[in-house]
Amino acid sequence: MYAGQRLVAQDGYEVALFPMADMYLTQGEYGSVSHDLAMDFQGWSNGQRVYQCPYYAPFSCSCVRAGGSGENYRIFTSDTPVHCADGGFSVLTFVVMHDNNPIANEGDHFTQGDLIGHSGTARPAGTQPMGDHMHLNVAWGGYAGWTPTRYGPPYYELTNSIHIYDGLYVNDTILTVDGGYNWRVYDGPTPPPVTTPKKKKFPWFIYTQRRLNNLT
Repeated sequence: MYAGQRLVAQDGYEVALFPMADMYLTQGEYGSVSHDLAMDFQGWSNGQRVYQCPYYAPFSCSCVRAGGSGENYRIFTSDTPVHCADGGFSVLTFVVMHDNNPIANEGDHFTQGDLIGHSGTARPAGTQPMGDHMHLNVAWGGYAGWTPTRYGPPYYELTNSIHIYDGLYVNDTILTVDGGYNWRVYDGPTPPPVTTPKKKKFPWFIYTQRRLNNLT
């Protein structure tokens, strides 16, 4: 998705979108470091690496948790159910990590397409340095806490985690490195464009205008 993008289905509910303009996957599901269903994405644009790459609200949402012992995680939950990439319709929760200067605080609200953060290198003190990237994890429903990954503590993912490609569509995202996953584009019906009807002149206005013309 691009900055300011909104995608609303014909029923008035938003379509969940992948939060970056370009997709460059660096660690997929069940990666070599800590992950089960979470994925890592580095910033990318016009054929080159982008550091502190912006990412956007995939749907209108509120920040429900902020913290992370140095990882600077931010957890967001959708305002309403949204259309999901596997055809489902559900409230979604997601977490992003590693933003060095996070802009979202607990209780902040964002509209789909708003800037909510940047890729980064924030990490717990004493851990191995990492490259600039965004860690993303998506779950069904509202925030329900954390569940250990297959690596066990201290590695966790959101409870009720899902495949990111089952939650988020990739409309208008450039898939530079996509890992071969089943990314989908939403092509369902959307509301027709809103046209502003022309104002009709009331009969008394037309009559008054004619009277004035006769007097001049």
